[in-house]
Amino acid sequence: MNILKHELKLYRNTTIIWTAALVLVIIMFTSIFPAFQGSAEAMNKVLDSFPEALKQALGLSTMDLSSALGFLGFMFAYVVLVGGIQAMNLGLSILSNEQRDKTADFLLAKPVKRINVVHAKFIAGLINIIGTNIVFAIVTVVSISVIERNFSLKILMLFIGSLFLIQLFFLSFGMLLSVFMDKLKTVVPVSLGVVFGFFILNLLNESLSGKPLTAISPFAYFSTTGIYENSAYEMKWLILNCVLVVVFTIGAYVKYIKKDIPSV
Repeated sequence: MNILKHELKLYRNTTIIWTAALVLVIIMFTSIFPAFQGSAEAMNKVLDSFPEALKQALGLSTMDLSSALGFLGFMFAYVVLVGGIQAMNLGLSILSNEQRDKTADFLLAKPVKRINVVHAKFIAGLINIIGTNIVFAIVTVVSISVIERNFSLKILMLFIGSLFLIQLFFLSFGMLLSVFMDKLKTVVPVSLGVVFGFFILNLLNESLSGKPLTAISPFAYFSTTGIYENSAYEMKWLILNCVLVVVFTIGAYVKYIKKDIPSV
């Protein structure tokens, strides 16, 4: 039995839908920005009168909305929100679907080690996330190129890379949560609650002096404002994100291998 092929087929349509949602956001951006650009200077002046805390919470403190990258940076917080929900859904589902669907006996009775089951499922999750990001990256680069000739490709790729890194966090975190939740009947309420919780923490963090909550929310690790200003990720948060992904993944492996999965 090829578990990897089965998992890829199982989540293929869902991945296509989520990828289409992300692509739709970029297409909407492409269609809106040319009309918005004419009034962007006036909008920048209006934003200058906003309280600094409010501008920081909205990710507008240093964004130049008259440029395509500035406008994309403002919108990108909501792109990664959608991507985070996709990855969290996938992470929660991929190790718990047999138990929820009462097919665990069928899978675990086969002559295959549990660690190989986790390998196959984790790789399937990675492939789905990577596929989403490849399509999203192509559409985004082409879209920005159409509406603006002179832009920083480096900053754009850092924006796109932050989506992948945040999705890795939620994929691994979702896998870890799922192996500790024996009565997980549906993943949507949990994934929405977790991702929106982290997102709200990030909004709060952006409005606070010194940003004391940065370590708590993965959305804060890759602030579009920071990327736009510095043309780079902040190394300590990049390292923290990578370490947490490894820790969550190892934790999911260890718990699933030792977990007592009840028979149906």
